Amino acid sequence: MDKKRLIKAKALSKELADEVNHLVSSSSDYDLERLLKKIEAEIMDVQHNLKLALRISEDGKGEEK
Repeated sequence: MDKKRLIKAKALSKELADEVNHLVSSSSDYDLERLLKKIEAEIMDVQHNLKLALRISEDGKGEEK
């Protein structure tokens, strides 16, 4: 696995999370805010999975520390 690409994906997910967080903060529409919060939660899942993928690629195994 290409570690550099995982690191880049993690950085991009952080940037995306920041943008969505800004959208949530500036939204005045309840339904839009709820949808954006769902997207935020999904991005958090992606970030967590990328972190695990990095850990696995560094350790060479699937165990969490």
